[in-house]
Amino acid sequence: MLQDSQIWNVDAIEETVRESNGSSRDFLVHDGPNWESMTPADVVIKLRDDKGAIHLLAVRHQRIAAVE
Repeated sequence: MLQDSQIWNVDAIEETVRESNGSSRDFLVHDGPNWESMTPADVVIKLRDDKGAIHLLAVRHQRIAAVE
């Protein structure tokens, strides 16, 4: 995740699936930076396919909900 000049890397995430929309995913990470809730951040996700190839997915200007 990137916000301004700050970069935060995380290896462990929890994935949740909302019952109302099975194609939507929410992710929960712990012990992150102390960014203000609902400010935009860029999110880059590394995906590995069944052949082992790595793909990067970037999603810009996502509002990150902080939970204390």
